[in-house]
Amino acid sequence: MLKFLKDLSVITVSLLIILTTLVFFPPSKDNQSYISSQFDKLERLKKHSKPSIIFIGGSNLAFGLDSELLADSLKYNIINMGLQGSLGFAYQLETVIPHLQKDDIVILVAEYFQYLDKNCFGNGATPAKVIETTDPYFIFNLSYNNIKQILPYLVNASFMKVLNYIQRDDPADQQRVFFNKYGDFTGHLLLPNRTPKNLKKYQLDGSINQDVFLLIKKYKAEIEQKNASFYISYPPYPLDVAKMNRKFISSINRHFLESGLPILNSPEAYFFRSPLFFEYADHLNATGRKIRTIKLANDIKNGLLKIQ
Repeated sequence: MLKFLKDLSVITVSLLIILTTLVFFPPSKDNQSYISSQFDKLERLKKHSKPSIIFIGGSNLAFGLDSELLADSLKYNIINMGLQGSLGFAYQLETVIPHLQKDDIVILVAEYFQYLDKNCFGNGATPAKVIETTDPYFIFNLSYNNIKQILPYLVNASFMKVLNYIQRDDPADQQRVFFNKYGDFTGHLLLPNRTPKNLKKYQLDGSINQDVFLLIKKYKAEIEQKNASFYISYPPYPLDVAKMNRKFISSINRHFLESGLPILNSPEAYFFRSPLFFEYADHLNATGRKIRTIKLANDIKNGLLKIQ
C-alpha cells in the first residue's frame, strides 16, 4: 500500500510538472487566428506612453469602431481591446488594469448578454484559447472566478499551443491580418451584409446577474487607484432585436442608474436600423461603423471630456 501511494504521488507530481510546463510554454507568434490578435492588442497596451482611451468589450467594438476617426476627432490615443464577447469583460478588465497609466480612460462597452448569469466571466473555452496565442502569465492577474472558468479547458488549450508550432492555421481562420494598429477588425468592411433568417436566436435568455454591477464597481475602484477613470457605454443593437429584448435592456439601464456608475449614453441612442449591420446582433458594416463612431465621439466630448 505504501509503495502504491509513493508511485501515485510520483505520477501526480510528474503530471503537474508536465502540465505546468505546457501552460507556460511560450506560444507561437506566427498564429494567425482571430483570437491571436489579443497578443497584438496587449502589446500595444503595454507599450502605450501617453494618456489613452481604452475600450473594453466584445466584437461589437472589434467590428464596429473606427479608432482612427475617433482619435482624429478626440485628439486622444485610442486602444481598442474589443475582441470577442465570450472572453467576458471580467477577463478583459483583469488583463488590462495592470497596464493602465495615469490619466488613461477606460470605457466598458459590453454586449447585453454579458450581464446575464455569469457570462461576464466568459465561457471558459475562449479565455483558455488565449493561452494558445499570447503570454500565459496573464493567468496571475485573473480572479478566482475567471480561473475557475478556464480550468476545464486548460489541458486542451496547452496541448494546442504546442501543436501550433507544427501545424498551419485553417485558412478560414487566418483573421489576424485584418486587425489594424488600433485593434479594429476591418476584414468585413467590403463584404455584403449577412441577413439573419431567424430573429428568435437573438432573444436574450437568462436572468440579470445583479452581482455584476458590484463587480464593475470593484473594477472601477481598481482603475481609479491607478489614477485612471472609468465609464460605461452601450453597444450598437438592431432595432428589431432591441424590441424583442426591450424589457431586459431597460432593466440593465435601471441597474446602472441605481448603481451610480458613470454612463455616457442611453441604450436607445445605439439602436440602429438593420441595414447598418454586417452581421447580427452587433457587428456593424462600414456605414454603421462610421455612424456609431461619430455618435460615440460626440458622447465622449459632451460627457466625459467636458467633465474633465
